[in-house]
Amino acid sequence: MRCPPVDRRGIDKASVRFAAGEAAAAAKEACDAGQVFLQGMMVKANWRSGGSLPETVAIATDDGT
Repeated sequence: MRCPPVDRRGIDKASVRFAAGEAAAAAKEACDAGQVFLQGMMVKANWRSGGSLPETVAIATDDGT
């Protein structure tokens, strides 16, 4: 997982890069189903826009960070 620098948090979102598109799709489906939690907060995921690889998923907690 790549987290943005402290001064960019709230502007940039953390992202995860997968080796295979199938793994990224499975992770996004799990997030969409409400099955993924990080430090007790449900993780929401969106495909990263502007990225060149479809294997990258941007993530955010349910409070928008």
